[in-house]
Amino acid sequence: ETSITVNDGPNSLALDRNNALWVSSQGVKAYDPVDWSVSEENSTPGSLAKINTGSNTVASTLTFSQNAPAPGKLTPNLNGDKLYYVFNNKVWVQDVNATTLATKPLIDRGTYVAYGFNGLGVEPASGTIYAGKATDYASNGWVVRYNPQSGAAVDSFRVGIAPNGFVFR
Repeated sequence: ETSITVNDGPNSLALDRNNALWVSSQGVKAYDPVDWSVSEENSTPGSLAKINTGSNTVASTLTFSQNAPAPGKLTPNLNGDKLYYVFNNKVWVQDVNATTLATKPLIDRGTYVAYGFNGLGVEPASGTIYAGKATDYASNGWVVRYNPQSGAAVDSFRVGIAPNGFVFR
């Protein structure tokens, strides 16, 4: 057991094909005391850290240029050569050998989508991307399936309240 220092607010982990452990961190989020919205000016940026599991050291850190929102829901594909994550209500794909962050999202639902994506999963056999979407945290939500190459929506279906994770067999 050991400690490895990464950016503030680690929120999800993924192991890639090279046995590197990736950690998405949200940075420090500062909230407005009046309406509890995130203050980008007073927050710090999130990041993706790549950890060498042989030496338990941070091999590289890819830092986001925006202080808010934060990256999260880090999910590898079956081959472990790509990582999917949610940032700014969009789904991004990161090649595990890249030295810079992706510059264009795979799935872009607009600049603001209420409640964003609550869950993200990649079905191993087909690579189909599953995204969970809450309606209002009190009503049933939606799962939207996306094509892994184009990012186009394939279909959607209703599920329980705040769908936030996926398990595949």
